[in-house]
Amino acid sequence: MKTRSTYSPEFKMEIIRAIANPRISIQQIAKEKNVAATLISLWKRQAEDAVKARFQPQPKGRKKIKDNPEKVASDLQGVRREKRNAKIKASHLENSLRDTQAKLSAMEAMLATMAEQLGYKLVKNRTPRRGKKND
Repeated sequence: MKTRSTYSPEFKMEIIRAIANPRISIQQIAKEKNVAATLISLWKRQAEDAVKARFQPQPKGRKKIKDNPEKVASDLQGVRREKRNAKIKASHLENSLRDTQAKLSAMEAMLATMAEQLGYKLVKNRTPRRGKKND
């Protein structure tokens, strides 16, 4: 039973260089190197294709994405869903901020009342809170 042989890229390149000599046939090289002639022909064709591909003119600019319409529609739905969820979350955060500001104002008023009852004078903080502009 024969096993399949693997050849290194260097070995393949050596054979490709050898068949570039017009005086030596593929059959001669195949006998010398103990490799099937059809395999050498395949390597030659692959090398020629690689060289042709390398010297093809390259398009300028960005590559165009070729998506199928179903994938684009699905991606668009996902983006819309994310946008809707972000708006809802932003609305919840705004409501929470408003509630917190209202609680803070109520606490400040209660503190002012307690200070007045105890005979203290409250002095406003000279450094503005974050997010507030100087008045």
